[in-house]
Amino acid sequence: MDRPRNVSVFVILVSSLHVCAQASAQSFTTYLESSAADQKPRSNLGLSIRGDRIQLRAGVAIRGIANPDDPHHYGPGEHTEVVPSLRSAFSVAKNLAIETRVSLPEWNAGTDATLDTRLRYRKSLDTFFNELDGSFSRSPEGFTKQMLRLGFRQLVGHGLASTPLTITGAAIFEARQHAADLAGDSHKVGVETRVTGLMPRLSASDHSLSFKVERIVGARPESASTLAYDQSWTLSPLTDMGLSLKVLRRTYSSLDYEPSIDFSWHSRL
Repeated sequence: MDRPRNVSVFVILVSSLHVCAQASAQSFTTYLESSAADQKPRSNLGLSIRGDRIQLRAGVAIRGIANPDDPHHYGPGEHTEVVPSLRSAFSVAKNLAIETRVSLPEWNAGTDATLDTRLRYRKSLDTFFNELDGSFSRSPEGFTKQMLRLGFRQLVGHGLASTPLTITGAAIFEARQHAADLAGDSHKVGVETRVTGLMPRLSASDHSLSFKVERIVGARPESASTLAYDQSWTLSPLTDMGLSLKVLRRTYSSLDYEPSIDFSWHSRL
């Protein structure tokens, strides 16, 4: 598929989504997200529409790819990917939703479009874990994934003059299978924690610290850990800006530590 046709398809799909969602949309948001990392600097821009029972997001991802011909070169190579994508989520029932993600052909290389459909179940709990999030997805190529997430949220110092600290966390269990490659089956276990509310209540900004550890068990055991510092600013009632500093460590990477800087901007219309 050539580039002009890619542009036409993307414009038509975005226009159709906007027309279909106009009647019930509650918010219309444009966004820009950019990340500077050693391996894959990237930027994402697009728009999202949120309604009572449906969510739509259309965007374009621009990514720099590391040079595969030079094992000692860890920075981005000369190749850049431009991948349009569409995401949708439709609530079937109170706790059940169907999510679909379509990645259109990559503009610079002419790759095929990919489709991922996920059935997602979410429910509030009254125990220590106050959130249950489970999903099942299957791709047209026969790749399946099951995910179970147990999350909790706790307020510390609620009712004081300052903003109460909020501690959130989750335990994540994930299984992946591929019908054509049994050796590629794997299981992943992860734990993540985030502390927010580190600034006074009247401040227009907030800070948070988060830590995440995950381990993959399978034919190729792997592990990764991430430490992140996030800061957000409320520029106006309709505009938010964020900055995130991350340090990633992976056992399957040639680099001991991979620092990155993420920038995001969201504006509601």
